[in-house]
Amino acid sequence: MSNSRKTALCGVLSAFAAALLLTSRAGLTVYTSPALAGLVIGVVALEIGGKWAFLCYFSVSLLSFFFAGVEGAVMFIAFFGYYPIVTLLLERNRGRIFSRKWFRWSVKVLLFNTAVIAAYAFLSFVFGIKPEDYGKLGQYTAPILFAVGNVIFLLYDFAARGLAPVYLKRISPAVRRLFR
Repeated sequence: MSNSRKTALCGVLSAFAAALLLTSRAGLTVYTSPALAGLVIGVVALEIGGKWAFLCYFSVSLLSFFFAGVEGAVMFIAFFGYYPIVTLLLERNRGRIFSRKWFRWSVKVLLFNTAVIAAYAFLSFVFGIKPEDYGKLGQYTAPILFAVGNVIFLLYDFAARGLAPVYLKRISPAVRRLFR
């Protein structure tokens, strides 16, 4: 695929991911839109490689910072935007260390937990939220959400890894014909 066609594909998919993030203003879409936009960035990584996917990630991150809801933008920038790229790199680079499944899972979980803590600290700093502001559960809210977040992350990773072969088999040939 030529560079002009890669640029076109990257632009179209970046616009789609940014449009998904524009819906992340209220309700459940605050959580689902960044995850779906991250899957779109994963499509770029599968089709044309990690370098182009990081370019898409940076462009969508910049747009989401200005136009999306704050929580959705932070979730995309802190984790969902680059995670599919990192996962693809971890799965493809199976050298001596990365050949062990437990090590790849450890890196993924560590990456997720670091991103959640950073995003939580950022949002707490920006909005000035204290544990007492969470209501009756107070100090237990953050650990409960952290544990639930880890379970949801594992489900997200399992779903994304399951969707990748389906995409490569059924949708990718049509995309490649369109952008050849």
